[in-house]
Amino acid sequence: MGAFEIFKEMKAKGVPPDVRSYNTLIQVCSESNDLPKAQKLVQEMELLRLPPNETTHSLLARCARIWLE
Repeated sequence: MGAFEIFKEMKAKGVPPDVRSYNTLIQVCSESNDLPKAQKLVQEMELLRLPPNETTHSLLARCARIWLE
């Protein structure tokens, strides 16, 4: 089972996502070269009032660099 499936299952069971779980998904996006999905995750975080942290920004920047190569 992949990270996104586990995340979906957690939410379905009422486990609230946190910054760490979103950062894990953004890292997966970085590894799979999916900047648009990473950006969508950051928007989701903001809607949930989960402020991105330094790790979030670092992962997003890495994802953008990879995507632009």
